[in-house]
Amino acid sequence: MTFHIGDQHANQINNVGHDQIITGGQHGSAVAIEDAQAAVHALRRVLGQLTVPAVVRDEVEQEAAAVAVDLASGVPDPGRIAGRLERLTALLGRFGALAGAGAALTGPLSTLGHWLGPAGVTLLRLLP
Repeated sequence: MTFHIGDQHANQINNVGHDQIITGGQHGSAVAIEDAQAAVHALRRVLGQLTVPAVVRDEVEQEAAAVAVDLASGVPDPGRIAGRLERLTALLGRFGALAGAGAALTGPLSTLGHWLGPAGVTLLRLLP
């Protein structure tokens, strides 16, 4: 027997040819593009209030602005967005801004990391 499965869009898909045993349950989450866009706007507001050197603020604000443009493009590139957010997060971490701003920064970054799915794993690991 052959199955022809077309496009599938879901957070969790199990295509099984025979028996499947799942222990511990299956869990998934999905973040809508609108939520990701709202998160990047929240992130940009917080970045403007941080006490970091001007050159750092300029760099992270440029990365966040580029993410906003990419998200608004209609065909956002998760790999490119993840790279920008990883650089932004690592830089803020070096200057203590992640710890200092707390959930105001980590909340939007976490939302974006979850929206990115597998591309966001490194970003999520950078968060305290």
